[in-house]
Order: sequence, then C-alpha cells, then structure tokens
Amino acid sequence: PAGVPVGLGGIYAGVSRAGLAGNWVALDVPPRSGGTSGPPLPETLRLDALEAASAGAAGLLYSHWQTVACGAQSPERGVVEFRGCSDAYTDTLSALGRELATLSPALSGLRREAHVALVTGFAAREAVDRLTRREGAYDTVFRAFGEALYALNLDFDVLDGSELTDGPEADWKRYRLLLFPQYFCCAEETAARLQDYVAAGGCVLASFHSFRADEHLRLFGDRPPHGLTGLFGMYRAGESRGEDGGIMELLVPEQAQVAGRYEQRGRGGAVAATSFRFGQGSAWYLGTLPEREDLEAFLLRVCAAADLPVPALRWPVVCRSAVSGAGKRLCFLSNRSAQPRRGVRCPIGGTELLSGVSVRAGQELTLPGREAIVIREN
Repeated sequence: PAGVPVGLGGIYAGVSRAGLAGNWVALDVPPRSGGTSGPPLPETLRLDALEAASAGAAGLLYSHWQTVACGAQSPERGVVEFRGCSDAYTDTLSALGRELATLSPALSGLRREAHVALVTGFAAREAVDRLTRREGAYDTVFRAFGEALYALNLDFDVLDGSELTDGPEADWKRYRLLLFPQYFCCAEETAARLQDYVAAGGCVLASFHSFRADEHLRLFGDRPPHGLTGLFGMYRAGESRGEDGGIMELLVPEQAQVAGRYEQRGRGGAVAATSFRFGQGSAWYLGTLPEREDLEAFLLRVCAAADLPVPALRWPVVCRSAVSGAGKRLCFLSNRSAQPRRGVRCPIGGTELLSGVSVRAGQELTLPGREAIVIREN
C-alpha cells in the first residue's frame, strides 16, 4: 500500500501486545508475497523480522516452505521455489536464522511498553463501512493513524473498545494518550470512564464519525459526540464532502479552542479540529483526515499536550526501544530507505550485538540502505 508500511512491528504487534500477557509468535508470514504492492525485497524480510523481534515476537513462522505447482495454495510462493534451488530470498532467510540464533539470548523475554493506544472495535468498523457505503472506509482511516504514529517512531498498542468497559481500568488507564479513529459505536459506560480518565490527566483524540451510536449500532438522538460534548467542549453540526471526497465534519466549539480550520473552497475558515482542557487532561477532536504530513504534525501537537516525549528520529529511520528479560535496555535502529542515512544520533550507549562494536549515546551513525543494528545498553 502507499504511504508508510506498518507491518509486523506496527499494528499487528500492537494487537498482540495488548491482547496477550507474554510474548507472541508471528504465524503464516508470507516470504514472497506483498499483496497488491508486489513481492517484498529480500532485505525487507530481515528488517520486518528484526522489527517484530523488537516488538516482543518470540518467533516467526514463514508459510509456505516450498512453492507448490498446483492446488489452492499455488498462488502463494514459498521460501524455496519449484526447483529447490536457493536464491536471494532463501539466502536472506538462512542468514536471518543465523542472526536470530546469535541474538536470541539477548532478546529473550523482550518487553516494549507503549504509552499510546489506538482503540478499535468490530461494530465501529461495520457501522462506518455501512454509513459511507465504502468497503474499507474504516480501515483506511485507522491505518492512516497507525502509519502516522509509526512514522513518528511512537510505539503504540491496539485496544478493543470493550476493554474500556469490561477490562480492569488499570490495563488501559496506564496509557497517556488514547486515539479513537472513527470510533462510531460507544457504550454508555465508556463515555463516563473516558471523562474520569481525562479529568485525572489523560489525553484523548477522537476523529470524525466517533461516538454516534451504542454498541448495538443504535444511533443516539443527541448531539454527537454522544455524552461527551462536555469533555470535548464542542459538538458536531453536520458533515459534507471535500473536493477529494473526504469527510469534513462541521464542528461548533462551545468551550473548546479551535485547533485547525478547513482551507478548501466553500468551507474555508470553518472549524476542522478542536482542543479542550478538561480537568488535568485534554480532549482533542479532528473532523477530517488530513494529508499524512499534516496528520503527523497534528499528532505532535497532541503529544505535546499529553507531555508525551517523541523521538527525534523520523521515517525512514525506524527506532524501537525495549527491555529484555534480563533487564537490559535494547535499541533497534533500521533504515527503510535504499539510500544511506548519515548523522543518525544513537539514542543510547552500548554494544552493537551483531558486530560487537561499542557506540556512545548521541554518537552520529551512518546506516546503510535497508540495514538494521541492535544496540544493548551497557
């Protein structure tokens, strides 16, 4: 897909960490299939694997082992091609296996704690696709938020909305920022808990099409966002379509501050985003989906309001930090670009595990194209 790819180390890892108490295993990883974007480059497989390991993956299972010539699975190409001869893919995965064997003691029991959570729900996904009459309308926006967080090197988990009502509050109140992209369906208890969360110092960002119906898809009769106009300090007065066909909700601030305005013809100057200080925290509302760069800039403003530190490194350099079972901090740095990246400041001092070279915190490194390093703090 276009934009920043969010794979094993992004959304999938966020789901796994949020839903499981321990480490996880990536199953059925396609070695040669990249969906509509075509097969991945061999070196990308290595970057994906190391990124998954940084997110707490205890293993990866590639499927299939060998490409089959007929049958239902014939379109799926395996690690080994028809003739059984090695090529760039088999060589890359063989080398990857040796690398992971070397890194395995250091990666054992790895934990990565996120301070941001994307909240989702099957009912919201179904409702938004029906409302817009566009299959994938929900996924497009949800993925845009995930890609923006990924590009900013902000680690995040993915929560099912039911956890906000059915799960222990300590499990989700530990996050400093909760994002609700198109969270159409919301239980009454969720609204009450969100107000307590923000009043105690939490930060919430909701997008258009949020808090419009209950968990049974029954529309509320009051002004959206239902039960939360006091939390957000605004209400939604309607919506229209932009020149590009995107949603443009019309927001009416009551107590909220204007955080952004539309610039498109016919809606120029109308309120597109709001922010409101509620108790010790803040609540933000975004009435449209901006371009990726603008969404990233908006998220940086929200993170600043939440006192959430943001790494200085940006895509295509991916930076992930984690703590091993032995209590050692590890830093994974990778360059997703084909071009070398110079002047990459090392976040921590320690030893690069694959080469054994010592590095200092703040030392400027050069990352070759599509290369990754793993640094363990001394």
